[in-house]
Amino acid sequence: MNDYNIDSIKSLSFREGVRTRIQMYLGSDDIERAYQALKEIINNSTDEALAGYGKKIEIKLNEKENSISVRDYGRGVPFGKREDGENVLVSIYTKSHTGGKFSHDAYKNASGLNGIGGSCVCLSSTKFEVSSVRSGTKATACFNEGNLESYKESKTKEKDGTYIWFIPDPKVFSNGAIQYEYSRICQDIQDISYLYPGIEFIVSNDKETHKYCATNGIEDFVLNNIKKPLHKHIITGSASDGTDSVEIAFQWGARYETAFIFVNGLRCPEGGTPITGARSALTKTFNSLAGTSFEGEYIRKNLFYVVNCKVENPSFANQTKSKINNTSLRTLT
Repeated sequence: MNDYNIDSIKSLSFREGVRTRIQMYLGSDDIERAYQALKEIINNSTDEALAGYGKKIEIKLNEKENSISVRDYGRGVPFGKREDGENVLVSIYTKSHTGGKFSHDAYKNASGLNGIGGSCVCLSSTKFEVSSVRSGTKATACFNEGNLESYKESKTKEKDGTYIWFIPDPKVFSNGAIQYEYSRICQDIQDISYLYPGIEFIVSNDKETHKYCATNGIEDFVLNNIKKPLHKHIITGSASDGTDSVEIAFQWGARYETAFIFVNGLRCPEGGTPITGARSALTKTFNSLAGTSFEGEYIRKNLFYVVNCKVENPSFANQTKSKINNTSLRTLT
């Protein structure tokens, strides 16, 4: 019999926990979570855009080395040493629950609220580099498998914003190949662009560049996804309780019921309270107008709909944020 005693009890640092148990933080250790790592970084840039800073976000893939970079033109991540001696830029990308989204003074509607996403990406990468430009000063931190290799500050004429470059570590994402695909990234970014009308997303690799910038928001999302609509005009609606707000756009004509739920710019593939509310309201309204009682599934057959929520205090089901639980969204939709 194996001995089970006090020497059997181990304590992992946050870095060790992320690198050996990435499933706990991102949901699994396969290619989908490698894409989730990328989205965690993009979320930070779109949170800046959602807060009103930066009209352009650049994403570049180097397929040969499987590295990817994200550059925004927001305020730049704060850097320097606090009174307690902590290097803020290093702490943000190496420590848990460290970030600027715990206070609504910096962000009102943000998808990343746990202070974990950026650090998970850094700690699960073979190489990770972050540069922040603020008012003529640039700070750059470089990491190897989550360990700080270098940090420097210098004067610059570059525009304010944040640049992140990383290579996901195959030793961490060990469940299959983790090669990023340019076409997949383009599709994901196009979907995100519909939520930020007027924000330009530029995606490139060594061979081509694609630009995405929606004019009419989620209406364009519906328009570009239904080839043979059953009726001419896209139906839209919106509601707000003074704190949270919801907008919806839908049209019949899809091959089957298709729903996209977004909260503060982040897609929730498992839906949650917004889709429950939308389905309930649709069934109730349709039957009221028709003067009959159809089943909800029958009404939603061939329906394509997008629900975009802006929530001050989102309650996600997990760190991967695949499902939203706020009860207010059920009544707003």
